[in-house]
Amino acid sequence: MSKADSKSSQTPGLYEAAEHKHYGAPADLVDDMGADGITFVTLATTEEQEDPEPIATTGYKSWSDVWKLAARIDGGFTVTDFPQKGKILDDVPRFEIVAVAVDPRFQLHGLASQLLVKATEEIVEVVKVGGASMVRLKVRTIKEINEGYWTKTGFTTLREMRFDVGTAGSSTGFSSLEMFRDHSV
Repeated sequence: MSKADSKSSQTPGLYEAAEHKHYGAPADLVDDMGADGITFVTLATTEEQEDPEPIATTGYKSWSDVWKLAARIDGGFTVTDFPQKGKILDDVPRFEIVAVAVDPRFQLHGLASQLLVKATEEIVEVVKVGGASMVRLKVRTIKEINEGYWTKTGFTTLREMRFDVGTAGSSTGFSSLEMFRDHSV
């Protein structure tokens, strides 16, 4: 597939991208998500379209950059040169929630929350097999758009990066957050 025009914003002027990259083939999505990644898609029909169309999606993949993150956290973590993918020495499995999106026509009906619950349930089943008693979830989001939602679902801000006006088409600047939540298995 080629790039398509898009404009996406809950906050006027915050983000207006001229182009949005779509995956060209299912293999591209698999490459991005990795061997342990899973994507959930919600399909629906409308009065205008009888064939089911995707209206919401989320997914998860192994949190593979934890060694970089751990190096920035004071206390509690010991970093080795090459820790296992998705783990720090405390051996807690870590997964990143990615690609959370809901068609604007279907927003504010709990679809994102339902998908997050489903993804978390799936992650719990995966880590139970390995005998884990806890899993750490991470999400990256735009502060001005979604911080409140993720905070309500139990996530805590771990890191914030501020981006200047003009970044990604922003007319006001914005902050990118890394947030996490520990979940008992």
